[in-house]
Amino acid sequence: MQKKILVMIVVVAMLLATACTANQPTTEPEAPTTPEATATVEATPEAQTDAYATMVLKEDDKTVTIKDARDREVTIQKNPQRVILLQNTLLDLWYLAGGEAIARVSGKTSVPEAAKELPEVGKTTAPNVELVLANEPDLVVLNATTEAHHELEAILDENEIPYIYTGTSINPYERIMETLYTFTAILDNKDIYEAKAKAIDAEVQAIIAKTEGQDQPK
Repeated sequence: MQKKILVMIVVVAMLLATACTANQPTTEPEAPTTPEATATVEATPEAQTDAYATMVLKEDDKTVTIKDARDREVTIQKNPQRVILLQNTLLDLWYLAGGEAIARVSGKTSVPEAAKELPEVGKTTAPNVELVLANEPDLVVLNATTEAHHELEAILDENEIPYIYTGTSINPYERIMETLYTFTAILDNKDIYEAKAKAIDAEVQAIIAKTEGQDQPK
């Protein structure tokens, strides 16, 4: 499974590399960074990885406060035990971060082997609210660009179920790494991020560096 994640991230990075001289879209806000962090990110590839830590606003032994993909500040309990992720690509990252889920949406792509037999709660674009609630989750992970997920907010709030948004529509590589960092913070498994994600990021940055000064292909 880790190999699949590596392949997915490297492919995304190669796509980014071919467009490294192009202007970035501005329709989705970038992840928040301090002026010092911004300068550091531009300086070295290693610092770029460390910049993902800005997604975590504060934490203690029991809770973590993050800024999610819809700029919501959310405080949740670490190591939630009953988690539902309403997009299977997020499920893949959650398991890479050391987590497990109690249910998932339908589909076969990006489903870890350990999650294939989980009960389903509808489709990514049409989650079944009754099934989600029936599983009594202590955390629901949503996609920021899926309208059907936005429609769940009121029901989740009413039932006092914590939820966070993730998103990969703009600058997908950076958003994937941010999401992975956030997941390891929630699971109190940052050692996994340090051991696995940083190694992947170093390889990706090396590939991107090789494209500097080259003509952009059409």
